[in-house]
Amino acid sequence: MTPTRDKLLVIGGGVLAILCGFALANDAWLWPALAFSAGLVAVFLRFAPWPFLPAILLALVLGYFVGNRGFAQLSLSGTLPLFAAEAVLAQGGVVWVWQRAKAGGLDWELRGSHLAVLLWLAYGTARLFPEVRTYGILALRDYAMVYYGGFYFLAWSASRQVDFAPLLLRTIRIGSLILIPLFWLFSFFPEQFVEGLTFRGSPVFFYKADIAGTFLSLGAICWFLHARKLKYSWLGWLVSLGCVGTMLSTHNRASMLGLATGIALLALRGRTEIVKGAMVTAFAGAVALSLWVESGQRRWSQTPVPAILEAIVSIADFEGDRRYQAEVVENKGDNNRFRAVWWRSVIEETLRENPLLGVGYGYDLATPFLRVYYPDSNDDFTARSPHSIFITIFGRLGFLGLALFIAVAASLALKTWQLLGRDDYRETSLPGVCALMILASACFGVVLEGPMGAVVFWICFGSVPSEAARQSR
Repeated sequence: MTPTRDKLLVIGGGVLAILCGFALANDAWLWPALAFSAGLVAVFLRFAPWPFLPAILLALVLGYFVGNRGFAQLSLSGTLPLFAAEAVLAQGGVVWVWQRAKAGGLDWELRGSHLAVLLWLAYGTARLFPEVRTYGILALRDYAMVYYGGFYFLAWSASRQVDFAPLLLRTIRIGSLILIPLFWLFSFFPEQFVEGLTFRGSPVFFYKADIAGTFLSLGAICWFLHARKLKYSWLGWLVSLGCVGTMLSTHNRASMLGLATGIALLALRGRTEIVKGAMVTAFAGAVALSLWVESGQRRWSQTPVPAILEAIVSIADFEGDRRYQAEVVENKGDNNRFRAVWWRSVIEETLRENPLLGVGYGYDLATPFLRVYYPDSNDDFTARSPHSIFITIFGRLGFLGLALFIAVAASLALKTWQLLGRDDYRETSLPGVCALMILASACFGVVLEGPMGAVVFWICFGSVPSEAARQSR
């Protein structure tokens, strides 16, 4: 640099520091945070050994695994909803555009999964403009399930810079390993987390059963298949078992469905070692529980097994007619009826109002359901989603949006199926499996409508095409 440029940078930095100091003195964090973030990005781009995009995406995935909903709700601003996902998407998007401009183009073809995701983003974004004028921030909030798809292209670009899939799987393994003890500590000492470990009044660690359970299911698959690479493979199997046990303790059925989806997908493509491992683990667990019951003259009803079995059986109880004995799952029938009534309500409302394009973002999908399910209730009802990504998409975006998202899911499933069927199968084919596990969980939950599950889903999906292309060379 020339001396004049050095002086200008020093003067500009000094002025910026003074302005940020005034802002912090007035408890305004937004602009200082943005300036600090931009400075970190500049330093990282200049000196870090890793490219910026892979590093920031992996850090985001690890944050969601370890902090879960708490990390997702941390905002850089006290007044604006500038959360981690939005900040990374904005900064990563700027860096991606800049890098692509320097390289002379986007370097990808408009076909396959790229085209499917781009059409999903284009239609979902176009649908926003007429609704945001009417519903404002509510429309933007509902639109989040669409714009998180931008992480697909960031992850794809990251995978062109480094061998991203192995790094992503390592992050999932590390995150799930840390999540096991933290989830148990949170279960036993919630007040210490909610009131003690906070930032700007929000807990840094806060765990929801559906998100934590789904992440633990991912960890169980990844650790089990990675165990054979370890010097002491039993350690990997032990961590995998810990993930499964902790997930089952949540009694969250969507997470169980996600795990079953991953096991079934691998088994159908000939990766039967995971089925054998599940059978051996189930047998060993049954023997251990039998010994525990007999040694203390206890009853099987006092073990976790009946509750887990009833939770599994309740998945197929679509109308919620069955009665359940275990205390922790006695409300599963009501939960199923809750979903069934809300799903029918959304489908009927959408077919009546606008079946092709949907009722749009911001529209209240809950009121027609409440008139049927809670006709006499005066309590506030804050949920906005019918707990199924496909039903939500149909309600918001109609048949057209649903068809576009089904195309996205089909392209993901096809890519993953092809990768798993290759003779030179390797563990790094797993990001597609992880994405499909999250999608399966989202069929009965809201994991794809918030950043925790959606960001991880799109990042996993974005790493799949590059892995397929790399293996085909």
